[in-house]
Amino acid sequence: ADGAKGLPLRDGIEMRVAENPETFADALGALALDPKLGAKLRSGAFAYLEAFHGKPVAQARMRAVLGLPDPVAP
Repeated sequence: ADGAKGLPLRDGIEMRVAENPETFADALGALALDPKLGAKLRSGAFAYLEAFHGKPVAQARMRAVLGLPDPVAP
């Protein structure tokens, strides 16, 4: 569970979290047997990536770091 500590990720939504190798293996086994769960986790993970690491987010952070103004909307 510490591997994702500090990240806004949720067990069963964007990823699987376990406290020890045995429960992690169980979670992966369940994932392998449940295509709907796999699709749900994949969708949640892509939504997380877009929300926190997508191009607009990266561009805004780079503008802030470089002290550049936001682009003017047409």
